[in-house]
Amino acid sequence: MVVDQTSQDPYSVNADVTSTNDGAWLTQVAYKKTGLDATKTYKITLKANDIVLSERVVAEATSDQFCADAGTKLPTGQYTFTLDVEEQTKPEPPVVQDIIITPNAEQITANHMIYASWANPATTVKTYAYINEIDPGKGPIAANGWDFNVQAGQPMVGVDTVNKTKDNTIQITEGETYKLIVVSYDAWDQQTGYGEVEITIPGLTPEEREAQEYLAKINTSENLAYQKTPLVAEGNNENTAGNICDGNKDSRWQANKAVDNTWFAVDLQGYYSVDKVLVSWEASNATSYEIYTAGLDGVYDTTPAATVSGLDNNKAIVKLTKNIVANARYVKIVVTGWSGNAEAYGISPYELAVFGEAVEGYYDVSEYKSTTPYTYPTKTGKIFAGWYTDDTCTTAYTDTEGVAYAKFIDEAVLGTKFQVAEDGSAVRFLSSVDSMNYDQVGFKFTGTYGDAVITEKTKTTEKLYSKITAAGESVSPSVFSDESSYFFTYTVRGMTDAGTNSTWNVTPFYVTLDGTTVEGTPGEFPQN
Repeated sequence: MVVDQTSQDPYSVNADVTSTNDGAWLTQVAYKKTGLDATKTYKITLKANDIVLSERVVAEATSDQFCADAGTKLPTGQYTFTLDVEEQTKPEPPVVQDIIITPNAEQITANHMIYASWANPATTVKTYAYINEIDPGKGPIAANGWDFNVQAGQPMVGVDTVNKTKDNTIQITEGETYKLIVVSYDAWDQQTGYGEVEITIPGLTPEEREAQEYLAKINTSENLAYQKTPLVAEGNNENTAGNICDGNKDSRWQANKAVDNTWFAVDLQGYYSVDKVLVSWEASNATSYEIYTAGLDGVYDTTPAATVSGLDNNKAIVKLTKNIVANARYVKIVVTGWSGNAEAYGISPYELAVFGEAVEGYYDVSEYKSTTPYTYPTKTGKIFAGWYTDDTCTTAYTDTEGVAYAKFIDEAVLGTKFQVAEDGSAVRFLSSVDSMNYDQVGFKFTGTYGDAVITEKTKTTEKLYSKITAAGESVSPSVFSDESSYFFTYTVRGMTDAGTNSTWNVTPFYVTLDGTTVEGTPGEFPQN
């Protein structure tokens, strides 16, 4: 709106209303009127040309600021905004009329909240509603009173609906009965009407109750999405995307507009067997959506893991989708239908929560590669054998972040054995591997030979053997483990009486294809 300040009338201002919103503005006009007599009551009318935007009766209005009625639309054009001020005379106390309150049963059943409407007496300028009782010590603005108005601010004319669920002292509970009390007043705080009605909030269905039970878990470790990385469609308020999985049921993210395939997602930063997905919607909700999953490669399946449809329009909904069968790192919600609110303002979820179990063998690599030398996960009776993209163990995973499959083999594979030459001139160290998928293999050792002390040495070898000869016989690597496929060895030569004149402490190792050094079971010679 462009305002022309050349107008000399202190009660009016000129403005050009321009818009690209279907040729009309949704008007929100603030105005302030000063210089009124505090002892008098006035009717103040705000107009745009001859269109009444707001009309109210006020008392003690030496300085008052108001807003035009929400929802007033002005076509594109030039307008003169004016204030008409008319002094009012205090009438005799009015006869208090019965206010007939009509609960909205459909909304109450759908939302488990208090919804009702009523008609205010003709001279009413403000209405207050209460739950169960009025606080007589505080008059109309009671501690447990709700003042309902057509906009934010002080009570206004025309208030005749309520859709609140709680105030500072009362929380509405399913299955309970409440008394809704409505009291109306004129501009001189004279009561004009009174009404009351009992409203019973239906109990939750089993499905709704289960959804609420899972909603209570959104800030716990059971929610795999809790404090994980949110993802949203480009250009959709990325700055608040973190609200999607912050574990706060009252914070939310809102898309710019409801369009085909608007989506939001979460990177679970792990690999999980997902069986449940919960979305808590604000009243700018989707009415239908699809749930997609993607594995470690981030490529989403072309077929949705689940489809949700038939959700109510313009309703805050907690929807739990069960019986999902998917192994996933990423979970994405793709909106296919939306409410009227979402059409106008964009879809708005409070929370995306995911439930399931970790898939055996997958880990967050960054936990082991954040420092050097790299560490690795452990498992009883097993030894780490490298990071891979998946459980087929065909492609090594070499990144220092992300999720990968940890290969484990029998710890006996990387054991230690010794051979001594028949003439005592050499000692051979032996170990094994399950495959050729290693960058290096070798031994770290210390020892003594006669009076000489051999400090720690590291020796690698490039040769692997499918068989060796011992005592004149061919020996298989299975002497270590059924999982062993190849020997690797290192020989210390040039000794005399090696079997009785030397001692050795030997640790075999290999370097996996991702660069992790793994040490096996140490061995001593002579063996005790």
